Amino acid sequence: MSKRKKKEKDKPPDDENTSLFSSSEDDAELRLTIEQDCNKYKPYMVTDYNRRYPEDSASGYEYVVFINSNDDQKPIGTRDMLSLSGCFQRFVKGIKYLKKVNKFKIGVVFDKPNLANAFLDNTSFLKDQDITASIPASSTELTGVITPHRLSP
Repeated sequence: MSKRKKKEKDKPPDDENTSLFSSSEDDAELRLTIEQDCNKYKPYMVTDYNRRYPEDSASGYEYVVFINSNDDQKPIGTRDMLSLSGCFQRFVKGIKYLKKVNKFKIGVVFDKPNLANAFLDNTSFLKDQDITASIPASSTELTGVITPHRLSP
């Protein structure tokens, strides 16, 4: 078998100054329009906001708080669930059960919303166990796109 050589016209140009843009002004304009397009769909974020369950929620509902390990080398899912459960039962009131979500996340299920919120406020326990706690966004927030409603004449 013989190897085919590339023809000269198939080679990319050797000129290092070849650019898609004719000037730096065009490049700046393109960057500006791309940033505007990206910011168009950026969600609105409130600083220092922590999700909380409403205190007047209906009974019979389970209130989940996710916990994650602060140590990347030792994910929370690799810890012994029985010892975690015993530790939590000693220091935290109202835990119904623990549910393993994945290697990095465990769900702590509570009966009442005020007990779940109290667990989030227990910073000394969270610091001692080297974990962070958060409420899933789908439990407390509604998401969607607000569009103007046009009335037909």
